Amino acid sequence: MLNVLGIVAAAIFGVVAWLYQTALARQERRAAYYSAIIDNLPGFMVGAEDAKIKRDKAITASRHLWLIAHPRVVRAGNAFFEAAKGSGIQAEAALKEFVLQMRIDTSLLSVMLPWRRESLKLEDIQLYSGTSKQG
Repeated sequence: MLNVLGIVAAAIFGVVAWLYQTALARQERRAAYYSAIIDNLPGFMVGAEDAKIKRDKAITASRHLWLIAHPRVVRAGNAFFEAAKGSGIQAEAALKEFVLQMRIDTSLLSVMLPWRRESLKLEDIQLYSGTSKQG
């Protein structure tokens, strides 16, 4: 009987370790996508050097959000790109919310509990180019 309990305990430990490693890999992958966006966000600042190139890179990188990010991140990104067409307080607030949602989505708890996700809706998928929405 003790032998069977030892095997069961080892199997449970192995499954938990595998789930943890999978979650860490998922967290690193999300962080890499988010870093590509964050590194190019200065392109949305007025007078930024290489602004158009950085904006385009940030927007291109944000398209991967549809595949890996929580819907809250996608919606916050859409709100930021819409607000970035204008200027001022709305764009700054939208940027802060976007970065906050990316940070929350890379937390280990969020990554380890993927079943807590909600579904993307059709209207969440917006295609941006430069600073204009395409459809």
